Amino acid sequence: MRAGSHMIQLNKPREYSHHPERFQMKQRRSTRHTTVKMEFIKEESEDASDFEPCRVKNEETEEQLGLMKVKEENKLNDFDEKHYQNSSDFNPAEKPFSCSQSNEHLNQEKTKRKQAKHSLTCPDCGKSFTQKNFLTLHVRVHTGEKPFTCVACGRSFPRKDRLKTHMRIHTGEKPFKCPQCGKRFRERKILQIHIRVHTGEKPFTCLQCGKSFKQKSNLNTHMWKHTGETPFTCHHCGKSFTCKGNLKMHMQIHTREKPFTCHQCGMSFTGKNILKNHVRIHTGEKPYMCSECGKAFTRADHLKMHQRIHTGEKLYKCSFCVKSFVESGNLKKHERLHTGEKTHHCASCGRNFSSSRNLQTHRKTLCSLATEVDTM
Repeated sequence: MRAGSHMIQLNKPREYSHHPERFQMKQRRSTRHTTVKMEFIKEESEDASDFEPCRVKNEETEEQLGLMKVKEENKLNDFDEKHYQNSSDFNPAEKPFSCSQSNEHLNQEKTKRKQAKHSLTCPDCGKSFTQKNFLTLHVRVHTGEKPFTCVACGRSFPRKDRLKTHMRIHTGEKPFKCPQCGKRFRERKILQIHIRVHTGEKPFTCLQCGKSFKQKSNLNTHMWKHTGETPFTCHHCGKSFTCKGNLKMHMQIHTREKPFTCHQCGMSFTGKNILKNHVRIHTGEKPYMCSECGKAFTRADHLKMHQRIHTGEKLYKCSFCVKSFVESGNLKKHERLHTGEKTHHCASCGRNFSSSRNLQTHRKTLCSLATEVDTM
């Protein structure tokens, strides 16, 4: 009996599917073990006088090998059945998930997320927000709630960052520095506006006349000139203004407050810019020069009015006649001739005049009471 006839072809288990070398080594060991066993049985059969036990042992060995082979085949069949059972869910006729379907699914998910983000809506105006704290801050616009109060002056603010910025007024802190001129500011946005002085940038343009501005607030104020709107009204005299700053300066006429004083002559003024222009009288500075004739001026508005002499532009037209004027002040004086209005009053004799020049002339030459008061 040849040992080779009893060599067993082992089925390759799953654990060796990725390691064929290990499977071959195990197969060789199994073959050598079977060969040694059969040779041992053969030697015993040659020495024994009775051949029958050897034949029986060989038959038993064949039966054992046959049973082992059947068991391996059964295991393989069981594995195949389980494999196909697990893969039964897969339908070959079913189309795979395409790229277009995948993109559509992602877009739907993004839309759902966006809707969830914008689900925070203000109950008063309907404005939507992505975060709850943004909605909370916005609602205070409607309620007027100002929970953050300055301990130094008692002023309140709706947001904590605005209180922090306000506190720099009391501390004098100016953390934002201009890289070109070194001037410092309390707020970053004010620094950004200031930098446009150096760059000359004017990003806000009027769509009606084409004039540009450095700040959006200046454009809004300018637009009221086209619409004729004057939303800021003096509660003392009823005069209206397009700018809140102009109203504030006007109010100082009624209160007689003049907080800005010239250190050279002691004269006081209602506005900081008025003082700045006045100081140029002492220094002789005239930074605004006409490009046509070379004449210089202490104020930019004086240069602007002077340039209308060269252009012939007369913006201010009389509502009673066809006469036009370069300056608004001259128009007002002229219109008083039509209306008979006399706004300038002599405190000595009680007479009224249409212009301050006429009043001054009257007090110096004609008003005897004023002359007596002045000489006392």
